[in-house]
Amino acid sequence: MNSQRRFCELQRIDPDEFVKRLKPPKTGSDRRFAFFLGAGCSISSGIPAAGQLVHDKNTTDGWLHRLKKVRSPDTPDDELHEWAQKELHSWDPDTAASAYGEVMEKLFVTPGDRQREIERLCDEGFGGEKPLPNFGYYVLSALMCRDDGLFNVALTTNFDDLLADAFFYFRDARPLVIHHDSLAKFIRPTRLRPLIVKLHGDHQLAPRNTSEETEKLPELVAQRVSQVLHDRGVIFVGYGGNDESIISILEHLPDEALPFGVYWISGSEPRGIFRQWLESRRAVWVKHHDFDDLMARLKREFDIPDPDIERHKYVLDRLIDKQEKLAQSLVQAQPEPKETSVLRVALARMLAKANPDLADKLFEQAVAESPKSSSILGDYANFLSDDRKDADR
Repeated sequence: MNSQRRFCELQRIDPDEFVKRLKPPKTGSDRRFAFFLGAGCSISSGIPAAGQLVHDKNTTDGWLHRLKKVRSPDTPDDELHEWAQKELHSWDPDTAASAYGEVMEKLFVTPGDRQREIERLCDEGFGGEKPLPNFGYYVLSALMCRDDGLFNVALTTNFDDLLADAFFYFRDARPLVIHHDSLAKFIRPTRLRPLIVKLHGDHQLAPRNTSEETEKLPELVAQRVSQVLHDRGVIFVGYGGNDESIISILEHLPDEALPFGVYWISGSEPRGIFRQWLESRRAVWVKHHDFDDLMARLKREFDIPDPDIERHKYVLDRLIDKQEKLAQSLVQAQPEPKETSVLRVALARMLAKANPDLADKLFEQAVAESPKSSSILGDYANFLSDDRKDADR
């Protein structure tokens, strides 16, 4: 970074002004933005933030408590902060997220252990309920699909698939997801197709977790991300700003990069390693903490329609129709080898709710063909009891 640059205080605007400023003029515009997403965007979808993972005041299941139980089981819980101060170089009780990498490295000592924990969180959430893309990700997926490419890029340090899943659930377009270093060559600044770059990797493919792993990104990834940001503005949302690798990329951007500005969206004023860079870029602080609420404002400003509830119903109706046609053809078929009985049972299971009469016929034929099959008899018995409510039969 140029040490001669004169720093200034961050300009502040409210969220309503922010969304109005993003709206392009009716005439042509070459403005483009990249969203930079942090863990705060995924909280309402069921993924805990880094600080909550490290130390949740409402539970003793957080990583810091678990680390203490392993290393100092005799230390009382009310001395947790004092113990953490001695144990961790990065510990600050006011910003637990800053200790994320160090705590993870000490608690999960092998790469396999770390990956299993991240997989568990992305698959099960913090309370055991599978995370699903919430309202904010629905709106963001719509913004990224605009024909003009105004918001087609999302950079993220998150491991979860919530943004990509939102495209599956709500959109016809499919994003290009860069979830591994080997795909970095496909990060192209000129593309209009939605692009998601997972800077710390994917929860299923060796994600970067520890301080050492996140200290520096691979050279090709850093180079391509710099190219993407050269002619765009960047919007940070839900991001804490504690990554050395990210600030390293941003500090090496030339002065002419980010021509459409830098927006820092957070309920609290930026601190730490990001503060100086934000000031140097004359960043605008949008004081707002709720990702879903912010996206609701963008939905209104950009006239984004509500989700189409018929979208998946159409797909499911086609599937059920195909199942029933296949089932009918099997009902009319002559007895076949055991493999046909297995197929009849598989279809009968799927049709048990939608068409129980047809399912019953399939089960009867399967039993007739394989009368000594314990698995087929068991499946039929369960169907009669659970779906037909005919336990005696």
